[in-house]
Amino acid sequence: MITVNLRPHLRFDIRLPQQPQRRFFYSFKKWMTNGTWKRWLATAHQDRGIQTDGIRACALKSHWAGPENSARQSEGKVMNARVAVQEQPRFDEISEWVEAFDQVLAAEGEDRAAKLVAAVCQRATQAGVHVPARLNTPYVNTIPVAEETRHPGDLSMERRINALVRWNAMAMVHCQNKKDPGIGGHISTYSSAVTLFEVGFNHFFRARYGDQPGDFVYFQGHASPGVYARAFLEGRLNEEHLQNFRHELRGSPGLSSYPHPWLMPSFWQFPTVSMGLAPIHAIYQARFMRYLESRNLIVKTPRKVWAFVGDGETDEPESMGSLTLASRERLDNLIFVVNCNLQRLDGPVRGNGNIIDELEAAFHGAGWNVPQSDLGV
Repeated sequence: MITVNLRPHLRFDIRLPQQPQRRFFYSFKKWMTNGTWKRWLATAHQDRGIQTDGIRACALKSHWAGPENSARQSEGKVMNARVAVQEQPRFDEISEWVEAFDQVLAAEGEDRAAKLVAAVCQRATQAGVHVPARLNTPYVNTIPVAEETRHPGDLSMERRINALVRWNAMAMVHCQNKKDPGIGGHISTYSSAVTLFEVGFNHFFRARYGDQPGDFVYFQGHASPGVYARAFLEGRLNEEHLQNFRHELRGSPGLSSYPHPWLMPSFWQFPTVSMGLAPIHAIYQARFMRYLESRNLIVKTPRKVWAFVGDGETDEPESMGSLTLASRERLDNLIFVVNCNLQRLDGPVRGNGNIIDELEAAFHGAGWNVPQSDLGV
């Protein structure tokens, strides 16, 4: 611990790892003794239209030095208000603080650096300083490029499969609308999410095999044409099925509009339309699966519950209404994959591109771990 007493009425107790202490102390002392803090304080007050005449260092003391020196507030003209904090201070004034933090990060690692930042934020809150919450991250992949692992499959082959599936899905919907105008069908959903689905099919989803029960997957309802197109490529469906898309009740083999286990019991496992059913069903599926496992009513397995959700689908109250249940119950067997293609049924999503920030903040606030994949998908 370092105790800094630069003035009779200013005292700071700083706890840091041993190695970076000297550098941090030097940066702090230089910042306080060369008058930089006075210029920073004056600039902050001028930006907010506050006169700085008569402001003395003891105005800072009430927050930093503790109550034992409160009598000094009566000396001279002291402003009885919180010190205004400049929202965007010049980098040259804080560069040494940033450099000291970089040394802590390099010497002690990410965990210790994160604890240091958390301790400073906690101290600022205790001192009455407003610390804005940061629930959003930049539009970059959460996993840095340097930490990415090599793709385990044949990337060129998987790209070829993606192209074929995307084309078959589009052709199926287009041909059916030529024969039966107005029948509809969704093309853009799977076109924007094809890589997410294909990576799941090829590398993550576990099917039932032997005594292994397999994963539960709640497919996004409007992505059903892509799932049908992939099943056709695998030989599970024939051309007659695709020619009767959305005509499953005509007596010949056909395909339901959306995932429907009653109409297609050998193909679909869960209904996911109307919109919002998949997210809330997945949460409670994971919750009660964990309940049964904890009471030894079913065998504990590493299987997961997957829910593919669209950004426009999050308008539905069922999509977001039980997020805190998942974090409260620590459901690490639950994975949401949110495809942000900025579209909804009746137009662009609310806020357009800001929907990514909104959803990230909502999931972070509900206690979820939220990795992003903004590039390369």
